[in-house]
Amino acid sequence: MKIYKSLKVVRLGDSNIFSVHRGEINQTIYRNFITDNPNNIRLLKGVEIGRYNIRKNLSQGSREWFDEKKFLKSNSKKKIVDFNRIATQRITGVDERLRIVATLMDPIIYFADSTNSISLNISKTYRLEYLLGLLNSKLFQWRFKITSTNNNVGTNELNSMPFCTIDFSDKGDKARHDRMVSMVKNMLTWNKQLAAAKTPQEETVLERQIAATDRRIDQLVYELYGLTEEEINLIEAG
Repeated sequence: MKIYKSLKVVRLGDSNIFSVHRGEINQTIYRNFITDNPNNIRLLKGVEIGRYNIRKNLSQGSREWFDEKKFLKSNSKKKIVDFNRIATQRITGVDERLRIVATLMDPIIYFADSTNSISLNISKTYRLEYLLGLLNSKLFQWRFKITSTNNNVGTNELNSMPFCTIDFSDKGDKARHDRMVSMVKNMLTWNKQLAAAKTPQEETVLERQIAATDRRIDQLVYELYGLTEEEINLIEAG
């Protein structure tokens, strides 16, 4: 209640800064356009999405692609595929530690309906990396679990998350936004490097960098939302 009463906080869906949608490719309706041919455009499925990364090994199914050329013969172009977007899983176990699992995807890529897609509306200030840091934070995991009653991660639930706005005319506020963006960029880079690491020593160094930055992101989120030490302890324990 305290978080939502802050003048800086709005529900994500009310911010008009980001647009949250279910992935645009219904895997049943558009099954004829989905293929295992890697010469086509990537189709992102929920099972592939990790925290700041794309999973190397899938727990089920296999990677697939989308035959856009064939699709466009009878369908109009989906312009959203040409933009950078945040991707989240649409289904996570109710008892799992991480309910919101999100990463950043570069175009051109189609999102299957087992994902959620978050795009940035026209803005010369906010960056997707800022929101990605919030989504993957302990605060957002804690908040999501309060009202989640099943294993779905719906667009309505994401739109209800407390988005902390930034006053870009305030140097301190802008610095916090930019610091978040910088740390999230590092997280994305280091997770890619970790997936390609060739030695245990390299893995250890990257894992330590990721863990340390993850903690710094959480601390920055607590600072953005003005939480007390007691409130932080409550979230950390949850």
